[in-house]
Amino acid sequence: MRLALSVILTLLVLILGSCSFFAFRSKKPIGKAVAYLVASLIPPVIGNLFIIASPYEMLSKVGCYIYFIGMDLVMLTLIHFTLKYCGHEKHAKFIKISLYALLALDTIQLLVNIGTSHAFTMELMTNVYGSDYYRFIPKVGQTIHRVLDYFILGGVLINLIIKSILTPKIYAEKYVVIIIAMLAVAGWQTFYIFSRTPVDISMIGFGAFGVLIFALSLYYRPLRLLDRMLATIASKMPEALFFFDKSNRCIWANQKALQLLDITENDLDQVHPLLKKLLGEYEKEGLNWQSNYISLEEDMIESYEIEKHSINDEKNRLVGSYLSVRDTSEEQRNLQRESFNASHDPLTKALNRAGYDAL
Repeated sequence: MRLALSVILTLLVLILGSCSFFAFRSKKPIGKAVAYLVASLIPPVIGNLFIIASPYEMLSKVGCYIYFIGMDLVMLTLIHFTLKYCGHEKHAKFIKISLYALLALDTIQLLVNIGTSHAFTMELMTNVYGSDYYRFIPKVGQTIHRVLDYFILGGVLINLIIKSILTPKIYAEKYVVIIIAMLAVAGWQTFYIFSRTPVDISMIGFGAFGVLIFALSLYYRPLRLLDRMLATIASKMPEALFFFDKSNRCIWANQKALQLLDITENDLDQVHPLLKKLLGEYEKEGLNWQSNYISLEEDMIESYEIEKHSINDEKNRLVGSYLSVRDTSEEQRNLQRESFNASHDPLTKALNRAGYDAL
């Protein structure tokens, strides 16, 4: 098991390194903050790798120092990332500097442990998954370290929770996902602390958290937001729009389309028969087409421009279509009036010279 965990942690280091590299090269404003946070997760993962893989006390002890000081580095970059991600960076400089100072002091007291052994000592456990294993025994300094890290983590969580509450619901999901991930990782780590299981595997969760932060911060697309924005834009367009699935069943219509057919959103199954009643046999062959419909009844012109377009996915597979219907009746009536006025006398309504010439 320890060999398998060592392989997993090694892969996590490589993945985190790659994510940090690409985040650093990103042109997004949050890019460098993400890069620093993801990169800061590498030292504690490496420290944990030393502890798990090594049967030697000295190497395990070095791993503990890398692990604990690395966690302080994670908290430092997490503060920077959270303030930038939530847009609070300019308003929390004093808090930021104060927490940085506390983390620096904690790092110093952990290093002092080399001579004082006030933070932790090592304990030999024989035959843990097939070989000797050294785990640390926490003391006062380690308790101080944990209290500080949990205090900062709690502050970060509170900040994210408040931001998710105050922001519109459509934006809140990107904060909620991070909150859930942080709670899961913190819970996993807390379980290890209190259970004192022989081998700490919670660093796998930290690695996964880093990859999640990378993906959410740089490649996350708020699909619900995009859907809402597109629906709002489509609803306010002057054309009547009807959206169909690939079986040509109407699944959505904007307000103009509902008004055109005098129906509600619950009557979308009636769209095809009502369109045929209004426009005749309006459907044409093929997936993409356009046509005009003109009807003259009792000297009243009804005119519509009709377009049908297919919608394909990223693999060019048909997923649906939409129909656009633009009422051009008023335009046709204006053209008819202009034509009549150009060929008839305004007083007698009789044909003028231009009208006779056109005969």
